[in-house]
Amino acid sequence: MQNDNLLVLLALSLIPGMGSRRIQQFVGVLEGQGYDLSRLAVDKPEFVTAHIPQAQPQFKGVLEHLAGSSLAEARACIDRAHRSGLALTCLKDEDYPACLKEFLENAAPPVLFLYGAKSLFQNKAAAVVGTRFPTEPGLLAARRTAEALTGAGLTLVSGGAAGVDWAAHDAAVAGGGSTIIFLPEGIGRFALPHSWKTALKAGRVLLASEYLPDAPWQTYAAVSRNALIAAQSLLVCVIEPRKQGGSVLTARHAMEQGKPVFVEPPRALLAALGSHARPLDSLPDILLDAGNENFRFPHPRPKQSKLF
Repeated sequence: MQNDNLLVLLALSLIPGMGSRRIQQFVGVLEGQGYDLSRLAVDKPEFVTAHIPQAQPQFKGVLEHLAGSSLAEARACIDRAHRSGLALTCLKDEDYPACLKEFLENAAPPVLFLYGAKSLFQNKAAAVVGTRFPTEPGLLAARRTAEALTGAGLTLVSGGAAGVDWAAHDAAVAGGGSTIIFLPEGIGRFALPHSWKTALKAGRVLLASEYLPDAPWQTYAAVSRNALIAAQSLLVCVIEPRKQGGSVLTARHAMEQGKPVFVEPPRALLAALGSHARPLDSLPDILLDAGNENFRFPHPRPKQSKLF
């Protein structure tokens, strides 16, 4: 059965200038007038604007794009993705990650491409992120932290980059844990190591991307991906951060969401994150009881508009 909400949201994301916030603004205008988003799969632009005058001035071009090529492109993209073994989920689906909706709000990606066990989105999760060029102690810290998190029953979240991210994913998989990899590129561009493929078949690995399967790596995509890592995680561990690196951005997203952030080495605290983070060696304190099914992490503080 065709998922018309998915089709429409993907088609909207293919229109130049339609990012997550603008798409959700557009959807809000329509739904605010009682219009069912899925009807955009069949309704002509003139019908929509006749019944919803508010859509005329701002979004006439969007409706024309949909009726032109975007819906057809989206259908073809969905077909190709399914033939490649990928799944998709959209903001209107029940299986869309609840954490992304809650913490990203109108910046949540309208559509995600998935490969692997999407049930991992329902797990408690924690992130390990850091430099692409770690020292040996940094790599060891990444692995040990990943082992501690997965040993406490958490799913390990990171961005699939070389260095700290890769070491953390690898340690989670090697130790029998599970991991979610948020990609700043299309899933078709990411090469899974053999051991990760085995874990994926066992339901312990999930690849997730808001980008088309063949989309190349882009700097803006890497920046955007950091917010997803933070949103999916209950806490974030940062290994050997640089002052302005992506791992620091992930930590800042987490702190804006009211989540604990742990940093190694401790001297990086002041330089990169000020007084808002904790030393990584204090992480065991919060994990002591995490394996207990009755354990609950402290509820995140209300989000703050600005920390820096």
